[in-house]
Amino acid sequence: FKLSYICFSIFTINVYFFFSRYYFRVYEPDPASLIISPDLLKKYDISEREKEIISLLLQGKSNIEIGNSLFISVNTVKSHLKNIYKKMSLKNRLQLVSLIHSSQNSS
Repeated sequence: FKLSYICFSIFTINVYFFFSRYYFRVYEPDPASLIISPDLLKKYDISEREKEIISLLLQGKSNIEIGNSLFISVNTVKSHLKNIYKKMSLKNRLQLVSLIHSSQNSS
């Protein structure tokens, strides 16, 4: 009984990983392919520093990694993100990535 339970558990985990990899390959955009359109930047009046932060965020970097890359504190990164979200009427990173992805598809 224990052996069949272990085999079933391993099978279930493999099926989960197969479908999750398939989902991310097919439905999720590659972060390297996401490019911020100049029209979007102009529309929301995004500064050059905010653009740098958005591009690092699109690469999947955390606030700490963004701060280290740009030589600024984590609190400054959070301030910039707060300003970006306010300008674009967003609440989080997911909405930002979704907006950029949808703006690419409409172009």
